[in-house]
Amino acid sequence: MSITGCSVGNAPTRTNMVVRRGKKRTARRKRSFSINLLETGAGLAFLDAANAGTAAQQMIGGNLKGGLETLSAAFKTNKSDFIKIGAGTLAAKLVTSSLGGSKILGAVGPLKLRV
Repeated sequence: MSITGCSVGNAPTRTNMVVRRGKKRTARRKRSFSINLLETGAGLAFLDAANAGTAAQQMIGGNLKGGLETLSAAFKTNKSDFIKIGAGTLAAKLVTSSLGGSKILGAVGPLKLRV
């Protein structure tokens, strides 16, 4: 590298400089995760049928026995609801698995919504 005087003013100019190159970028896999809508919906329906919210509030409040009794009573009285939820989810999974094409319904940022 040599520095020579410039004819315009006193600013030196550089010749024969090597261009600095940045690091070679390596491809990174996009971080995303998918949520199965059928299983999520079925799980939320099961929690609703089991009165899990009420039972959890009772247990957090220190009444473990009351929370377990609430769950037990809900399981006994809502047996048909549990069967309907399970059968409906199974039927929906069978129908969607027989369909071809992409199972991704949409994406919100790194979140993929799948069937």
